[in-house]
Amino acid sequence: MHSAAAKAVKVDAGTKRSVHAVCSAGTRDQLPNLLQVYLQGGLNLAVFDVARSGRPKQYDTDAEARVTALACSQPPQGRQRWTILQLEEAARQEAGLGTVSRETVRRMLKKTNSSPGAA
Repeated sequence: MHSAAAKAVKVDAGTKRSVHAVCSAGTRDQLPNLLQVYLQGGLNLAVFDVARSGRPKQYDTDAEARVTALACSQPPQGRQRWTILQLEEAARQEAGLGTVSRETVRRMLKKTNSSPGAA
Protein backbone atom coordinates (compact mmCIF):
# COMPACT_ATOMS: atom_id res chain seq x y z
CA MET A 1 0.00 0.00 0.00
CA HIS A 2 1.24 3.48 -0.87
CA SER A 3 2.44 5.42 2.18
CA ALA A 4 -0.11 8.19 1.60
CA ALA A 5 -2.82 5.56 1.40
CA ALA A 6 -1.73 3.95 4.64
CA LYS A 7 -1.69 7.31 6.39
CA ALA A 8 -5.09 8.30 5.03
CA VAL A 9 -6.61 4.99 6.10
CA LYS A 10 -5.25 5.50 9.60
CA VAL A 11 -6.71 9.00 9.69
CA ASP A 12 -10.00 7.65 8.31
CA ALA A 13 -10.23 5.35 11.34
CA GLY A 14 -10.72 8.51 13.36
CA THR A 15 -9.16 7.53 16.65
CA LYS A 16 -6.58 9.59 18.48
CA ARG A 17 -4.33 6.57 18.47
CA SER A 18 -4.45 6.25 14.66
CA VAL A 19 -3.83 9.98 14.21
CA HIS A 20 -0.79 9.64 16.46
CA ALA A 21 0.39 6.69 14.35
CA VAL A 22 0.06 8.82 11.22
CA CYS A 23 2.00 11.64 12.85
CA SER A 24 4.84 9.34 13.75
CA ALA A 25 4.84 7.56 10.37
CA GLY A 26 5.48 10.56 8.14
CA THR A 27 7.39 13.78 8.08
CA ARG A 28 6.07 16.98 9.58
CA ASP A 29 5.48 18.46 6.15
CA GLN A 30 3.39 15.55 4.89
CA LEU A 31 0.75 15.36 7.58
CA PRO A 32 -0.87 18.83 7.34
CA ASN A 33 -1.14 18.53 3.56
CA LEU A 34 -2.55 15.02 3.75
CA LEU A 35 -5.08 15.99 6.41
CA GLN A 36 -6.17 19.06 4.46
CA VAL A 37 -6.70 17.07 1.27
CA TYR A 38 -8.51 14.35 3.21
CA LEU A 39 -10.84 16.81 4.93
CA GLN A 40 -11.63 18.61 1.67
CA GLY A 41 -12.07 15.63 -0.62
CA GLY A 42 -12.23 12.44 1.38
CA LEU A 43 -10.16 9.31 1.36
CA ASN A 44 -9.99 8.80 -2.43
CA LEU A 45 -8.62 12.27 -3.05
CA ALA A 46 -6.04 11.86 -0.27
CA VAL A 47 -4.87 8.52 -1.66
CA PHE A 48 -5.00 8.98 -5.44
CA ASP A 49 -3.57 11.82 -7.49
CA VAL A 50 -5.92 13.89 -9.60
CA ALA A 51 -5.24 14.61 -13.24
CA ARG A 52 -2.76 17.43 -13.55
CA SER A 53 -3.14 20.38 -15.83
CA GLY A 54 -0.79 20.85 -18.72
CA ARG A 55 -0.31 19.79 -22.26
CA PRO A 56 -1.34 16.18 -22.91
CA LYS A 57 1.10 13.75 -24.48
CA GLN A 58 1.20 14.10 -28.24
CA TYR A 59 2.23 10.51 -28.92
CA ASP A 60 0.79 7.48 -27.16
CA THR A 61 2.63 4.37 -26.04
CA ASP A 62 1.93 2.65 -29.38
CA ALA A 63 3.81 5.41 -31.21
CA GLU A 64 6.67 5.12 -28.72
CA ALA A 65 6.74 1.36 -29.26
CA ARG A 66 6.93 1.83 -33.05
CA VAL A 67 9.87 4.23 -32.70
CA THR A 68 11.61 1.78 -30.36
CA ALA A 69 10.98 -1.10 -32.77
CA LEU A 70 12.36 1.01 -35.59
CA ALA A 71 15.52 1.70 -33.57
CA CYS A 72 15.93 -2.05 -32.98
CA SER A 73 15.52 -2.88 -36.66
CA GLN A 74 18.27 -3.10 -39.26
CA PRO A 75 19.97 0.28 -39.82
CA PRO A 76 19.92 1.89 -43.28
CA GLN A 77 22.08 0.52 -46.05
CA GLY A 78 25.77 1.31 -45.51
CA ARG A 79 25.37 2.06 -41.76
CA GLN A 80 26.22 -0.05 -38.73
CA ARG A 81 23.66 1.67 -36.49
CA TRP A 82 20.91 4.25 -36.57
CA THR A 83 21.53 7.93 -35.90
CA ILE A 84 18.85 10.05 -34.27
CA LEU A 85 18.41 12.03 -37.49
CA GLN A 86 17.92 8.85 -39.51
CA LEU A 87 15.43 7.55 -36.94
CA GLU A 88 13.54 10.85 -37.12
CA GLU A 89 13.31 10.64 -40.92
CA ALA A 90 12.20 6.99 -40.80
CA ALA A 91 9.68 7.65 -38.01
CA ARG A 92 8.08 10.45 -40.01
CA GLN A 93 7.22 7.86 -42.66
CA GLU A 94 5.12 5.97 -40.07
CA ALA A 95 1.40 6.70 -39.78
CA GLY A 96 0.65 9.16 -36.99
CA LEU A 97 4.26 10.24 -36.61
CA GLY A 98 4.47 12.70 -39.48
CA THR A 99 5.44 15.64 -37.26
CA VAL A 100 7.72 13.86 -34.78
CA SER A 101 10.89 15.82 -34.00
CA ARG A 102 14.43 14.68 -33.39
CA GLU A 103 14.16 15.61 -29.71
CA THR A 104 10.92 13.66 -29.31
CA VAL A 105 12.54 10.57 -30.85
CA ARG A 106 15.50 10.99 -28.50
CA ARG A 107 13.22 11.26 -25.45
CA MET A 108 11.19 8.24 -26.52
CA LEU A 109 14.34 6.15 -26.81
CA LYS A 110 15.78 7.48 -23.57
CA LYS A 111 12.85 5.87 -21.71
CA THR A 112 13.98 2.42 -22.80
CA ASN A 113 16.72 0.50 -21.05
CA SER A 114 18.03 -1.08 -24.22
CA SER A 115 21.06 -0.07 -26.21
CA PRO A 116 20.73 -1.88 -29.53
CA GLY A 117 23.67 -0.06 -31.08
CA ALA A 118 26.11 -1.32 -28.45
CA ALA A 119 27.72 -4.66 -29.14
